Amino acid sequence: MQVGFSLQADLMASGSLLHATTGRLLKALSDGGVDFYAVAAAIHLGKQFPIQTSHETEVSSLLSARAGRAGYLAKALNIGWGHSDIAIELARTRAGTSALLTIGALATGATIYETTQAFAELLSLGGCPAEEMPNIDALKTMVTYLAPFMADFGFRRVFQYIVTASRRRCSEAGCQSPIGLEAKGEATEWAKVVRQLVFTAQRTETLYLQVAQRGAWIAAYASHILCMAVQVLLEEVVLWESAGTAGAVCIQLAQSMGKKQISIADNERFHIVVPPTTNEGQQAMALDYAIGEALAAEISFDKRITPAIADSIERAIVRLCATLRSSLRMNFRNSPVYVKSYHRINGTFSNLDSDLGEQCAIFGISPQNFETGISTRSQRIKAWSGRDGTVIQDHGLQYLDLSEAIQLRHICGSHGANPDRPIIILHCLCCRIGGIIHGFGVTILALMQCIYDPSELRIQADVVNSSRLTPWTRIAISGGLKVEGLATAAYLFVHLSQLVHGLEALKESDILGFTGIDVLAVSIDNVSIYYRALLDSEAFDSKGRTMTIVSGRISYRGVLRRLVKEETGLPFGNLPGYPEGNSARMTDGFVVVPHYAKGPIEAVMEVTLGEDAFWIKCRLTSQDRSQSGDMELSLCIYNLLLTTITGPCSHKKNHGWSASKEFPINIVTLSGPRRKSLGQDNTVFAFALKGSTLEQLFQIGILGPRLCVIQGESCLKCAVQEYGIGKSLRNCIIMT
Repeated sequence: MQVGFSLQADLMASGSLLHATTGRLLKALSDGGVDFYAVAAAIHLGKQFPIQTSHETEVSSLLSARAGRAGYLAKALNIGWGHSDIAIELARTRAGTSALLTIGALATGATIYETTQAFAELLSLGGCPAEEMPNIDALKTMVTYLAPFMADFGFRRVFQYIVTASRRRCSEAGCQSPIGLEAKGEATEWAKVVRQLVFTAQRTETLYLQVAQRGAWIAAYASHILCMAVQVLLEEVVLWESAGTAGAVCIQLAQSMGKKQISIADNERFHIVVPPTTNEGQQAMALDYAIGEALAAEISFDKRITPAIADSIERAIVRLCATLRSSLRMNFRNSPVYVKSYHRINGTFSNLDSDLGEQCAIFGISPQNFETGISTRSQRIKAWSGRDGTVIQDHGLQYLDLSEAIQLRHICGSHGANPDRPIIILHCLCCRIGGIIHGFGVTILALMQCIYDPSELRIQADVVNSSRLTPWTRIAISGGLKVEGLATAAYLFVHLSQLVHGLEALKESDILGFTGIDVLAVSIDNVSIYYRALLDSEAFDSKGRTMTIVSGRISYRGVLRRLVKEETGLPFGNLPGYPEGNSARMTDGFVVVPHYAKGPIEAVMEVTLGEDAFWIKCRLTSQDRSQSGDMELSLCIYNLLLTTITGPCSHKKNHGWSASKEFPINIVTLSGPRRKSLGQDNTVFAFALKGSTLEQLFQIGILGPRLCVIQGESCLKCAVQEYGIGKSLRNCIIMT
């Protein structure tokens, strides 16, 4: 099918582009750095791709629901979808909506570069002359900007379901999943099929394809975008099928022609999609899951995994999590130049088994398997994957139950046939299970440090099954009951980014190894990961979770950057210039209860737009701005996770505490380093910061873990007595 294409004429005359001349859209294009000609080309291509009326309504509703909000302290930053003007304007027309759907579909399972390359190929096939084609950089910027808006439309879910169902059906039929089901392929080849599918759907005809690349993606596009009836076959085995109203397509993944293919081989409706010719094209497309479906999906791919083995896998993940949670240590700084102490993943906050249980339940681990795994957390067996198995896979296998491990080894084949001298084959079931146990375990530990909505989160399959290793994955290796090595916050950011970012994820080289810089946020694709104190009104919770994962991007006046950073320096000291808060000494017998008092100083954040990042500068300043001092948000978070938190006592938390000669009490509001008061006598400095975790964070950052204690579940009196506050260097308590 050949269609005329005239970009210049479309720009000058097409009514569908009149909205592109509005000042709001032109400003949005300018702010986002999106090329006008690229958007115009996308709209023209959208005219050639039919969509359903229901799709127009769904896309419009999806974009209308996208909201953004300003940061709490960093008010110049916007989190969410405050940069959505371009997408909203495009969705006002059918052609623009079609363009958005096409970009969203192309971005599924692909990188930004692959998506851009495929889009350019579709433009070329649509009749766009080379001299009118927007350059690849202009198209890439547009794709990067628009693709995240369509991530939740549903195409990813359909693609994942087709892959999952097809793999499971192949296992049930006793055959290997064909490479053509998931191979990335080459755009010059499969883009022709897209054009043919569009032509067939418009004429409500039937198309027969013999496919050696992108089989699941082609099925998803035909079904979800074009509303065609689809049948996916491997020889005579039906792997997946769906009904439709706009014609039909039969996708054959077997490369040998059966009787049916031979009978229609001369038919003009029969097309062959040849195998990819490059190594890159033969690689599998990226696959993601809803977080609650990921573990069940990975286990379901092989019918040899019995319910007993599946339960043992869940218990093994729990044991691994419990072991690493108690022994893994983290250094907040990218490079430990100034930092010598290390903390647990959630600091000294709540370390209850129930906290781990909540995370495991999100991944679908049953309460029974969690309880059994926790009660047998020290149980280990000897791994058996052999010299060709990876350290990661060996580590995961150690946590299985012995009886199920024996069963797994027997059914694996590569191990059961010769147990004394195992030979690892490419699809060794034992190694795959070991990778799943380790990958899910370390991912649960990473997510324990974050607040997120499980219903919004999709996670990458190759991260949780350990096919792709991150620094966090590699460092979290337990030898016995200990961990060799230390994790850093930079490791955590890389792991979380590669876990939730599908189009483009953070690389190790992006943030590892840099001194004098700390990362506060990563904002890529349709998801942002950031420290809560950066944008939220709360900095942490009772479980020590200091990070947030949310849908949307961090923007500054419509401009996007992948990272938010701050420069690092020396810890706080008794430096001149820092403003001090109010302080009041309580008389003998005065009863103090946890409370909040507003003082004369406040924390502010300044934002600077850099070439590759937003830069943050935190200050503690007086209300009249006559005094101020720099603060490091990253150092405050680090000090928080090092600081002691009091446990429960026999009293209620708000139980009163009387000032006395033995324990004089000074009530203090948020304050910079107090040069004249701290550490001079037995005075206890109680900081009146109840309910304001942001101010608590900054105060802890200023004082440091040697000087203060955080009031946890205990009353003030018991906290002071238990930790000897006022009788040593440690003479401050943060009221919460």
